Formats: sequence, C-alpha cells, structure tokens
Amino acid sequence: MNTVQEQLLQTAANAIEKVVDEKLEQLSNLSEDDILAIRKKRLAELKKKAEERSEYLRLGHGSLEEIGEEREFFDIGKKSKRVIYCFYRPGTSRYTDDLIELLKKVASTHIESKFVLVNAEKSPFLTKRLNIYVLPSLVLFMDGKKVKTFVGLDEITLQGKLDMDELESCLKQYNMLQDTFED
Repeated sequence: MNTVQEQLLQTAANAIEKVVDEKLEQLSNLSEDDILAIRKKRLAELKKKAEERSEYLRLGHGSLEEIGEEREFFDIGKKSKRVIYCFYRPGTSRYTDDLIELLKKVASTHIESKFVLVNAEKSPFLTKRLNIYVLPSLVLFMDGKKVKTFVGLDEITLQGKLDMDELESCLKQYNMLQDTFED
C-alpha cells in the first residue's frame, strides 16, 4: 500500500475512533434519570411492536390465505394496509407451485403484509378489472390502492428459478415488506 492510501486509511480510522469516543463519553455521563428515560422509551417501542403484531395476527396475517369469493378481495383490502395478491390457476405450472410455496414462507416471516391467493378462474371480474392476462401475477396494494403488478415471473427472476431473497427484494422495493418482527 502506498503512503497516500495509508494516510487516507489512518484519517478515516481516526475520524471513526473520535465518533466512538464521543459516544462512549456521552454514555458514561448519563444520569440514572437518563437511563430510566431510555429504558421507558424502549419499553414503549416494544409494547407498540407487540400490539402491532397482535393486530396483524388478528387480521389473519402470517400465512397465505386463499379467498373463495371475489367480495373477500375488497374486505381484505379495507382491513389490511399492505396486501399482496397472487392470481393463479391451479395446476398451471411448477413455477406457480414454486411461487405459492415461496409466498407461504415470506408470509410467515413478514406479518406486516397480508398474502392472498386468488384463483383467476373463479374471479373473472377481478381478473378483468386488474388486467390479469398472464398467470401467475402478483398485484400489490397499499392503503387500498394498486401499487404494482408483477406480470408473470419475469420481473421477479430472470433465471426462471424463484429465490426467496429475490422475491423479498422485489416486494421491499414497493414498501410491501419491512423488517421482520423477530427481535
């Protein structure tokens, strides 16, 4: 390594060390009241998170649910902030089956979103209204409004093989997934 690079690295290391030292100094100067305030704030955050989790579970989040009637589509959309609908036709292809299995896994780890299967053959009104012509398709709704439609699987994966990380990444781009609730 040349001396310029070494100097740059040393400067960066010194800056980081200074920030860490300042933070340690702040922490060592905290009074008992400050520590209690931090603890109280953290407990309130944890309580809020637990309440959100309970509400999501009460609404049926955490699993992939199949709707039987088209009107259920609207009921779910009114109750849940984030809804991911998977339009499919049973027995269409192994890609559909793979997607459904992945959606089950993602739903179990991301309870902040509601995951719903919609049989396109039993939902002609929705299929037409949402312009679903390729199956499977994912339709993302946020606050009752359509955010994105993934037509087929090409936008999710180019390899033809579905991957949970790719699927989660696609859904996070549209704020459909947040961090998991596991601490």
